[in-house]
Amino acid sequence: MGGFNGTMFRILIAAGASILIFGCDSDKAQPVLAQDFYARHTAALSPISPLDRPGVIPLPDSHTPPPVQNPSPGDLNAESSIGDEHAPGTSALASTEPATMPAAAEAAPSTEPAAQPVMATDQYMILGSVVEVVNGTPIYANKILRLDIDVLRNFAQQMDRNQFKIAAQYQIEKTLQELERDELEVAAAERTLDSKDIQLAHALTTLWSQNQVAEAGGSEQVARLRAAASGESFEDEEDDVYRGFLQKLYFARKIEPEISVTVDDELRYYHAHIQEFTTPTEASIILIEADPEKYDGNAAAAKAKLIDIRKRTLGGEDFADYAKRKNDLPGATGDSGNGGQITVRPNGLAFTDVEAQVWKTAPGQISDVIEDQGAYFVFKVITRQIGGAKPFADRQVQETITKRLDDVQRTQRREAEFEKLVAESITSKENVEPVVEMAMQNYSQWSKK
Repeated sequence: MGGFNGTMFRILIAAGASILIFGCDSDKAQPVLAQDFYARHTAALSPISPLDRPGVIPLPDSHTPPPVQNPSPGDLNAESSIGDEHAPGTSALASTEPATMPAAAEAAPSTEPAAQPVMATDQYMILGSVVEVVNGTPIYANKILRLDIDVLRNFAQQMDRNQFKIAAQYQIEKTLQELERDELEVAAAERTLDSKDIQLAHALTTLWSQNQVAEAGGSEQVARLRAAASGESFEDEEDDVYRGFLQKLYFARKIEPEISVTVDDELRYYHAHIQEFTTPTEASIILIEADPEKYDGNAAAAKAKLIDIRKRTLGGEDFADYAKRKNDLPGATGDSGNGGQITVRPNGLAFTDVEAQVWKTAPGQISDVIEDQGAYFVFKVITRQIGGAKPFADRQVQETITKRLDDVQRTQRREAEFEKLVAESITSKENVEPVVEMAMQNYSQWSKK
C-alpha cells in the first residue's frame, strides 16, 4: 500500500476534524482527535484487486520494484490494464466512493485461469485459490503471499527447505488471522458508523489520493504506474486506505469511549511498579588492583606500584591505559579484558572499603591507594549519580502511567469486541496449503542472495 508521511497524516486528521465539526449537522458526529487514530499492522483485504482474481502471475525476483518512468504518450492508454476491473470514472482519484465489495458468488475463482504476468520473474503458478471466506468475502492466496513476500524471501535466505516450510506456514497463518480481523472490523464499521463518519473516511481517502499524485509530480498516471509496480492497482491501494480509516473511526467510536483510567488506578500502578520510576544510585569506575602475591608477598612493593601509577596519571598520563596493562584485577587485561571498568551500586562491590570511597569521590577524580582484603587498589570515577524514586505527583510519571493503562484497556476491549465479531461471523474453514505451496515453489529462487 502506498504510504504517507507524518505531516500528511496530521493534515488528513485536521481536515477530517474540520469535516466533522463544520460539515456535519448530526448529533452523533464528534470531532476526531489525533489519538483516535492508530497505525494498522497490516494492509486490509482488497477484494477488487486484479491480482486477487483467478489466473497465473509471476512472483517478484528482487526487493526493489522496477523504476517508474514518466509516461510516454503511449502509456496514457495503460489505465485500462492497471485498473481495468473498475468502471470508468469510479477511481477514488476522481471520486471519494470506493469500489463496492463483491458478493461471494461474484468473487468465486474461475475454472479457466488466465495469465496475468504483473511482476517480472520466471516463476509462474496457478492463483485464485480462496483461503478463507469471512462473511461472504473471500481472502485469496495471492493476497497473503503478496503481503508476506519480503518476510518469506528473508526466511528462504536463512533456512533450509524444511525449516523454511515450517516458518512460512506460521507466517502465512499469522497474516491470514490479521486479514480476518481486518475484514470483521471493517464490516462492523460499515454497519455501525453513521453517515457522517462514512463521509469522513471518504474525504480522508481523497486527501490521501491527492497526496500520492502530488508526490508523483502531479501526474495521476505516474501514481498509477507506481502502484502497479508494487503489485496492486491504485484503486486497490485506495480501498486499503479507506478500509483503514473505517477501522480507526470504528475504534474511536466503539473502543475509546469505554476507556476510563482513574487516579486510584494510577496510584495502584505506581506503587506496584515503583521500580519503573526509580533511578538507581550507581557509579562507573576504572579499578586497578595490585596483589602482593604477585610480588612474592611483598605488600610494600604492591602498594608502591599503585602509588607510582597514581602519581603518573595525576600528571596527565592515561589511567585507563594503566588499567589495561598493569592491573592484577582478574579479567582486566588482555585483548578480551574489560580494562577494570566496573559499575558499582550500593552494597554491590565485594571490596567494601573501596566501595565506601567510591561514594566520596567526585567524577573525574582518582582515589588514594586503598588496602582492602589483603590487596591494594586505586580507582578513577568516570560517572556517579545518586538515584531515587520520582514522586507520583511528577507530571511525566502520571503521563507514563496513564498511557500504559490506556493501552492495556484499549487492547482488552478491542480483543473482547473482536471475540464478539468472531462469534457472530460466518467463516469458512481456512486452508493455507495453496499459499504454502506457492511459497515452496519459489524457495529456490528466493534463497539466492
